[in-house]
Amino acid sequence: MNFHHFIKNAIRIFACIFVCVYVFSALACASVEERVLHSFGTAPDGSGPVSPLVMDVKGHLYGTTEYGGSYGKGTVFKLVPANGGWKETILH
Repeated sequence: MNFHHFIKNAIRIFACIFVCVYVFSALACASVEERVLHSFGTAPDGSGPVSPLVMDVKGHLYGTTEYGGSYGKGTVFKLVPANGGWKETILH
């Protein structure tokens, strides 16, 4: 294989990778929707959520807050789908 064929093939591969990344990233971004699931209130409710939410196999969401709770040191909470919204339970 000579140098020109090598360059042509490298450009084709790069172009293909670029198009694939562009298309897949556009599809991924198109399906993202953000919405508020729960508004934190006053103690013993938490405030200042700090962790990403984790989902279990039943669709329940778990997270933590930095503030609030019984001692003002934060909470571990669970959100369960209920009546078209989400019901919060303080776990700790």
